[in-house]
Amino acid sequence: MAINPTRGAPLTHYKQASPYATSHDVIEVIGGDFITPNRAKTVLGVNHNEDDSYIATLVDGVVGQVERFCRIDVIKKKRYAYYRSAHGKIVLPYGPHGEIHKVAKDGVDLTADDYDIYGIKRKTIEGLGYGVFYVEFDSGYDDNEWPPEIESACYQELSLQYKNRQDPDTPSMTSVNNMSVEARHLLSGIRRKAL
Repeated sequence: MAINPTRGAPLTHYKQASPYATSHDVIEVIGGDFITPNRAKTVLGVNHNEDDSYIATLVDGVVGQVERFCRIDVIKKKRYAYYRSAHGKIVLPYGPHGEIHKVAKDGVDLTADDYDIYGIKRKTIEGLGYGVFYVEFDSGYDDNEWPPEIESACYQELSLQYKNRQDPDTPSMTSVNNMSVEARHLLSGIRRKAL
């Protein structure tokens, strides 16, 4: 038996089974605007058009920042998740989860009778056996169903970043891990634990 020189363990062809996605990404964005540029201008107190494109870009960036921090989708999206090696149970990333469109095992589409779905907002698929899995599902909040904490945190980040736009080399003393302390407190009940 060969020995792995870097870890001292036997080399094996066995793949470690994991319920967590090996890779995942967005197929398409289904939802509408979470924060419109006009609403952002109102919150920021901007009454001119000189910064419109900058504010629109900043809104997209802040919403993405909040989604990554919370590990959820704010705007409804259709996603896929790929599991290279899973056994019995898979955990869908992001969320809150909606409809599951497709589950495939080893390249063959499964029917709803072949597995069980557990959870309401954070779904797992169980009873699958061992294999390679591909899942397509909806993730994120329906339009106008967003928790107020998410909207408040986005406005907090938006104002902080717009206010500090002139001096990018001077870091804000009120941020931790690229998120303001105030926004982190607002999102603490919504943030999904790391998978």
